[in-house]
Amino acid sequence: MEEVQSYYELMLEKDGIQAENELLAALQQSGIFKKCYAHKSRVKPEKKLVEKIERKRKEKLDYNLQCITDVVGIRLVTLFRADMPSVFETILDIINHNYSLDPNPFLKEGLEEVTIYYTNPNDNIRHLIKAIALKTNLGVKIEEKLSPEEYSSIHIVARLKKRVPGLDIGSNQYFIPVEIQIRTVFEDAWGEIDHKYGYVSRTGKEVGNPIANPENVLHHLKVMKKFSDACAEYADAILMEATPKPDKVIDNSKILSVFADDDVIKTFHELGVDSDDITTYLSARDLRSEAEKLEEKERAGGFELFLQAGELFRELSVKYEAQEINSDNRKHYLFYYYVKMNESLCLLRTNRQEYVNIAHSNYEFLLEHYQDFPLLKMRFGQSCGKLGRLEDALTAFEGAYIFLTEFEKNGVVFSDSIPKIDYEHIKTHLPKVYGYYLWKKSDALNPNITDQANHKIELLSKAYDITNETLKLNPDMTVLHNNQLYYAVSICEIANVISEQDKYKYIIDSIEYHLSEVEKKCDLETCEDIDVLDTLLKAFDYIGKKDSLLKIIDRIVPIAEKALSTNPCDREVMLQIQSSAIILKLKYGC
Repeated sequence: MEEVQSYYELMLEKDGIQAENELLAALQQSGIFKKCYAHKSRVKPEKKLVEKIERKRKEKLDYNLQCITDVVGIRLVTLFRADMPSVFETILDIINHNYSLDPNPFLKEGLEEVTIYYTNPNDNIRHLIKAIALKTNLGVKIEEKLSPEEYSSIHIVARLKKRVPGLDIGSNQYFIPVEIQIRTVFEDAWGEIDHKYGYVSRTGKEVGNPIANPENVLHHLKVMKKFSDACAEYADAILMEATPKPDKVIDNSKILSVFADDDVIKTFHELGVDSDDITTYLSARDLRSEAEKLEEKERAGGFELFLQAGELFRELSVKYEAQEINSDNRKHYLFYYYVKMNESLCLLRTNRQEYVNIAHSNYEFLLEHYQDFPLLKMRFGQSCGKLGRLEDALTAFEGAYIFLTEFEKNGVVFSDSIPKIDYEHIKTHLPKVYGYYLWKKSDALNPNITDQANHKIELLSKAYDITNETLKLNPDMTVLHNNQLYYAVSICEIANVISEQDKYKYIIDSIEYHLSEVEKKCDLETCEDIDVLDTLLKAFDYIGKKDSLLKIIDRIVPIAEKALSTNPCDREVMLQIQSSAIILKLKYGC
């Protein structure tokens, strides 16, 4: 019987080598190796196959050759952690036959496992990889394992087309499995040393080669892992510093939450959502509220709490990810939506690009299943805006705006996709946000070039008209009067150049009204809001109010200097505000 078993293991090793060669040739053709610093491969030899079966049978009596999932092993090693998501996404596309590759060595629908080993629960790369896996809709469970041995890597198990008929069991055909590992060069170096000394000490494998001082060795390996992790993170910092940035990589404008709605919680109870899940949801929501309070006190405040709240929401979503997203299953459909929306909002409010990227991926995934949810469209637009994808943001806001207009035209009837609380939030905030991004697009246009001047004034007037809808509902909101004043003065300046004063007279005539409303709420001696000060600077210059203008200049310059040195901000905008103040100071001879 042992001779027969050995024959099958030898046969599997021989066929495994052929499968490995075919796999390497295909991956070379795909171009994935160009995304990697290095790649390694191996086939388990007959001796190792036998050893693994014998070892595993001590834990599981019926363990056999067909249970081994790493007959062929491929390791894709990246130079940076930031490269791992792209490599992961590409290999998934190849395995799932979503990649133009002929011949494709993977068995169609042969993906079996995805395991993410991690050491840091707040690791943004892990969350991004998880988001990619969910977006790809793998059809298999994605397992995340917190490694007590400090191990971090991505493992994918899939089947190759190479069949070994001798290992068929009844009608179940046997196809050779491959385990693909993705890790950084730092993790790989540490992993090799750990496998040689730590793994042996922990598992008792290769007992013929004992390790001296195993307790000390294991301790030193843990210390070394902290150094290797720090090196990996530092390498990413160097990559980020050395990579040219687009004009506006991240937009630090505040994202407002929908007010806590007890009707949503009531719906959860009515649908039979597990009471523990509702309790966790409420805890996460309270944590997010605390983060928002800290953010009010300081622009960058609340960062850690937003991450903690986001992680609580994410952990809740994991329980529901294995189920298909189907509106017929209302309990799962709605609870999963609210959990993912809250997780993404928390990440969005960190104003850190890596976390905003994860939120953006979440929104993209949700849009595939919740197309008629306007708040989702609005949030997706805000994530695009924060990532500097201005046209995508405007397209999303336009979609949400049209949806809202049609919703009101057809008669307001609330539903799961647009409950009352969402409608009120969108109605109040979408026009303001949409107007702001229209202004951002106009800001890149040169008013001294006729075609650009015409386009610029069209965008600004659209921003004014849209924001005016929100102002009608909230006539006391200073921030809205501030925006309208800025748009109106800008429109007036351009209209004078292109001789279109009559067309935009209704906007030009509103300047004094908006200015008086802003001045009512703004004490020039104490105001710290640089956006308001910048608008007043522009307005006072337009109407020639020199004394008030000079007071503002004295406020703006030190506030801008402080923001540039201590706070996360849009540096380009802040420098522009600061330089405008200095130019006006020179203009008035001060």
